[in-house]
Amino acid sequence: MCKALVQVRNRVRLLKSYLFGSTSVVSGPLDVLAEVTSHCNLTCPECRRLEFIQKPVHMKWDVFKSILNSASNHLELAFLFGWGEPLLWPNLFDAIVLARKLKIRTSISTNITMLKGEIAQKMSEAGPDILTLALDSHTKEVYEKYRRGAEFDEVSKNLQDFIALTKTRKKRSHIFLQMICSPEASKNAKEYKSFAQQFSPAQIRYRRYRAAKPGEGVSKRRPCPVLWRGPAYVRADGEVFPCCILMDQPLGSIVDSELKTLWNGEKMRLLRIMHTNGRINEIKECSTCYHSDPHEYSKLTAAAGFLWNSYWMRLLIPVSEKILLMKNHIKSSFQLLTNLIHNTARQL
Repeated sequence: MCKALVQVRNRVRLLKSYLFGSTSVVSGPLDVLAEVTSHCNLTCPECRRLEFIQKPVHMKWDVFKSILNSASNHLELAFLFGWGEPLLWPNLFDAIVLARKLKIRTSISTNITMLKGEIAQKMSEAGPDILTLALDSHTKEVYEKYRRGAEFDEVSKNLQDFIALTKTRKKRSHIFLQMICSPEASKNAKEYKSFAQQFSPAQIRYRRYRAAKPGEGVSKRRPCPVLWRGPAYVRADGEVFPCCILMDQPLGSIVDSELKTLWNGEKMRLLRIMHTNGRINEIKECSTCYHSDPHEYSKLTAAAGFLWNSYWMRLLIPVSEKILLMKNHIKSSFQLLTNLIHNTARQL
C-alpha cells in the first residue's frame, strides 16, 4: 500500500479513536516536534523556554535518525524546531534532505538573525516545505521589545536578502512572514501588511498572541486532539513528551523505543482517560491550554483536523488566523461604536 493511502487510513483510525475516547491508538502521531537544539541566541521575554530547559544541548544525529526511522510509515510532518533556534543546529540541512528521502515533509521556524551568508544559501537550497520567518513587528521599538537580543535593521536586511535569493531557486519553500499579534503589534496590522508586501512571495501569518504564563482556565473543557494525532514532542536529548508544554510527563526515550510504542504507553493512555472523563483541569498545563478550550474551537472542528493532511492543514491555519483577526477587529469596532452611542446618550 502506498504511503498516501496509509496516511489516510491512519488519520481515519485516529479520528475514530478520538471521537470514541479510545485510550489506545493504532498509529503513532501524524506529526512530531523535533527539538533539534535547545540553544537559542535570544532571550525573548514571552518565551517559556527557560521553564523547560535547564541545560541547552544539540540533538545528536543518531537520535534524529531514530525519530524518522521509527515513524516514517505514519509520520506526515516533522517540525524541526522546539524550545530553541534551529539554525544553531549543525545538522539542520542534512535533516531536511533525510526527511525528504523518507517522504516526510518538514517545517522550520526561525528568528531570522542567523539567516545570512552561507546559512541562507544552504536554507534556500535545502528548501524545507514550510519556512516561518518570525518578524513580529515592522517597527524597531516593538520588534526589539519582544525579540530581545535581535536588531531590527539587521534582521530586516537578512530577510530582504534571503527573499531575493529564494526567487532564483526552482524549488521554493512555502514561506510565511509571521507577526505574533502582541497588543502593540495588533494595532498596526494594516501598516505591517504594507511593509511585508516588499517580501513577496512570503505570505503573512498573523499568529495569535499568548502570554508566556498561563492564566485561569475554563471550567468545562473538551478532550485535546493533540493527545491522539500529535504532534509528539521529542526533546533534544531524545526524551519524548505528549506535547511541547507537558514537559513533566516524559513517555520514554526515542533511543530505546519506537515513537508508536511510546504514543501508546501507560502515561499516554492515562492522559487520554483523564481527558475523556472530563478531568482535564486536574492537569495543570492542560487546564489553561487553548487546544482543550471549546471557546477556541469546537470538538467538531478539532475532529475535522484529523482528516486533513498535516502539511495542507498547516497551510490553511494562517488563513483561519486572518479571518479570526478580522473578526476581532470588527467586534472591537462594534464595541467602540456601542460605547460611543451609550456615552453620548448619557450626556444628552
